[in-house]
Amino acid sequence: YCGKQDIEMIPDQLQYLFCNLIDNALLAMEYKGRLLVKTEVNVSNLIVVFEDNGPGLPEEIKERLFEPFVTTRSGGTGLGLSSAQRVAQMHRGKLSCCDVTPTGTRFTVEIPFLQT
Repeated sequence: YCGKQDIEMIPDQLQYLFCNLIDNALLAMEYKGRLLVKTEVNVSNLIVVFEDNGPGLPEEIKERLFEPFVTTRSGGTGLGLSSAQRVAQMHRGKLSCCDVTPTGTRFTVEIPFLQT
């Protein structure tokens, strides 16, 4: 897809969302892995993908990942991903997560373009 598209955004909120995903990946990998951040564009969305090669997510947490106070880290508040999801929703978008084989995690942020 080629062409200019606009998104309505609150820059500091999107910065929070992206930094949260980057920080989570780096902590999960204990600062010793690979984090790929890529952008994609389709007809209706800006897509930003954060993919790491860390240990992945425990099965027992996957269904509750975006709930407040759910965390995999000792000392973590469990508010980062629930807040990040709210930021995506504020932008009429969504935040999703899936495993990457054999290890790792992929978070995808989709923000829709403004309709012209």
